[in-house]
Amino acid sequence: MTMTKEQFKNSIIDGIKAGRLDPCNGIGEIYSDLPQYYWTIENGNVTEESPFYVDDEQPELRFGVSISDIENYTEKEFGDLSEDEVKQAMLNIVDEYGVDDWYDQYQESLEAED
Repeated sequence: MTMTKEQFKNSIIDGIKAGRLDPCNGIGEIYSDLPQYYWTIENGNVTEESPFYVDDEQPELRFGVSISDIENYTEKEFGDLSEDEVKQAMLNIVDEYGVDDWYDQYQESLEAED
């Protein structure tokens, strides 16, 4: 079942609010003292995965609000932010910048599966 853009965005917002979606590491960003995550789609929901397994097993679609996005948005070091500040920054980023690019990637990943 394909999600509409509204369902896609709501799944992200709900996941952040519920603590199911954590900040992601962008390409080339390795914070060894922090868990490494990316977001993907599983069973019609946005979910979180860890990249610590073989590349062949990783889904094509990987996205998320990165730690550097949060640092740039808040103008603070990630380690200086509380958990609530991180959640709020992710929600604000999703709200202000939208999910168009991620949704386009999602649509492309569905076409690639066909």
